[in-house]
Amino acid sequence: MGVTDILAGALAVGGSCADTESSFTKVLATYHSVPTVAAAPVPSATVRAISAVSSEFSGGVLTSQDNNKLSLCKIERELESYLQLEDGWDGYGGEAPSKDSVFAAIGFLKKVKESGYKLPKPMVSGDGEVGLYWDYADCYIDVGFEELGEMTFYAKDSYGEWGEDHPLSVGIPHHLREVLIRLSQLSIYRRSIDESFLTITTGSRAA
Repeated sequence: MGVTDILAGALAVGGSCADTESSFTKVLATYHSVPTVAAAPVPSATVRAISAVSSEFSGGVLTSQDNNKLSLCKIERELESYLQLEDGWDGYGGEAPSKDSVFAAIGFLKKVKESGYKLPKPMVSGDGEVGLYWDYADCYIDVGFEELGEMTFYAKDSYGEWGEDHPLSVGIPHHLREVLIRLSQLSIYRRSIDESFLTITTGSRAA
């Protein structure tokens, strides 16, 4: 079995984050001499695996969808790590986040991924609130999850500014969805511009 076959299995739809990370670690063990990977925490091993595989197999083995799946796993792992926090975790009397808040954030993250939106970064505050945020020059969003099945969000872009509270059962609220759509479309546009510029530059050098 070649590296492409292993990667295809690791990134198959429906595969768990643990399966994906395990498969990438096997790729490294097979094609690279990096003995520290096996002993490193899973997220770190995954990052090194992605980097190594991307650098050696730059011929399209890893697509943007593949990278998104690996990023999703990394975010989930970070959120799950908040379950290990205890009161005083930040050295300033910070409250430990509740399991309900952590699981609510993971569930919302999956809805964001399923909708095809740009993925956020995870965060936890001193009052124990678990959240997700997007921070860009022309757009800022943060979503917080509370114990009682509630979520709050603040979003701002060139079209306006919103701050709302909703039950988790709502899913992704209307205004938040609109901002996420614009952010994702802007990211796709910028990526296409960058790729076009790279193609032109490469072609000019070749000529």
